[in-house]
Amino acid sequence: MQRLHLCGFTPEARSWLRRQDWRGNNVRELDVIVKRVVLQCDDEWVGVDDLRRATGESLPVGSHVEERVRMEEALHRCSGNIAATARELGLKRSTLFDRLRRHQIDLPRTSGKDP
Repeated sequence: MQRLHLCGFTPEARSWLRRQDWRGNNVRELDVIVKRVVLQCDDEWVGVDDLRRATGESLPVGSHVEERVRMEEALHRCSGNIAATARELGLKRSTLFDRLRRHQIDLPRTSGKDP
């Protein structure tokens, strides 16, 4: 897989970074986290979920919008592969399908043919 050119941090990711306490020794932690997330990011933009993964923080199960964003980002990272996406999110495939339907998230087409 060819590495994408990293454009930067999303506004939400920058806001998340600003809300953290980086005083004292935590500045070194910030440096490590930024380096880690830049190396691990497989998108053009670093998002909040990327930062949470890099810090070991568990991803929120929270709101409808957060869940939708998490699923869309995971689908993108897994190139639309449902089994891989379900594994990444810690869900059964059937549960992922139910949630995709609930959030009205369209699955990527697997062939170039129109139905």
